[in-house]
Amino acid sequence: MKKSLLLFSALISLTIVMKGQGCVELFISEYVEGWGNNKAIELYNPTSEAKDLSNYRLDRYSNGSPNAADNQKLTLGGTIEPFSTFVVVIDKRDPEGEGNEQPVWLDLQAKADTFCSPVYGENNVMYFNGNDAIVLRNMSSGSNGFIIDVIGRAGEDPQGSSEFVEGWNDVFPFVWQEGIESWTKDKSLVKKFEVEIGDLDPFDLFDPSAQYDSIPEVTLNGEGVLVGNWETLGWHDCACFPLSTQEEPEVEASIFPNPLNTNQELQVRSEIFMTSLSVFDITGKVVHSASVPNVQTFNLSLTALEKGIYLINGTDGTRSFTRKVVKN
Repeated sequence: MKKSLLLFSALISLTIVMKGQGCVELFISEYVEGWGNNKAIELYNPTSEAKDLSNYRLDRYSNGSPNAADNQKLTLGGTIEPFSTFVVVIDKRDPEGEGNEQPVWLDLQAKADTFCSPVYGENNVMYFNGNDAIVLRNMSSGSNGFIIDVIGRAGEDPQGSSEFVEGWNDVFPFVWQEGIESWTKDKSLVKKFEVEIGDLDPFDLFDPSAQYDSIPEVTLNGEGVLVGNWETLGWHDCACFPLSTQEEPEVEASIFPNPLNTNQELQVRSEIFMTSLSVFDITGKVVHSASVPNVQTFNLSLTALEKGIYLINGTDGTRSFTRKVVKN
């Protein structure tokens, strides 16, 4: 786990990061599709709390498939600290490897926070090659969880029947056309600074230039010398990072239960006498609101909402608080 280049000792609450209506869930901050097995996925935690990565999963939807096979699902492990990254690389480190077993170059190995299974039949999530959709899921609600970021478009093979097209490009809507440079084959994609939330729809039209900047792959030149570098891996510059800690004191508040089951009411308690409560989804859209009769404890029904992550914002008209809840 590697910290962002900017470091603060004090972490701030979701009240502060709500400014961008994002910054509440992990997203894919860098995608590396390089020569041979030199591939990596970097995740970023834009929140002020550490995340248990056993609650997250990467899926590969290969060659236009609308879903992932069992051996194309990778449950992660470890912890990703606030405003930090986590880099996943395939475990191809045998210097004697040849063909499909070519080793990951040492420069990329040094960037890894974890190495995943190298056996294709066991797990092949990290065998993407430009025309596979990569999906990041939050699995804390059980079953298949819910999608929090996507690279590519599930159900669409950008290569199609053309030998000249190998990945998605920045033409929108996407077209198979010779001569247009691919963004997802032999490239790295870096999430733009201003992006605070991932792509939540795996089936929508995909334009990589909307959320990412494209940088060339790291490769060997004709003399066998490494060209380029992976210096952008292992840190991410993002608008979610707190620029100041000079904020008003946080309002004491709690919510229970959390996670919340379908038929349960959410009890909200705070030190302020609440006059209203608002519920936001992770895109920043208000999905529920309630007038509160100037009380410090209020039971809120969220039975009409689908499972996922929500932000509960309470106010007395002057001071406010924001808390996150997961609905199973």
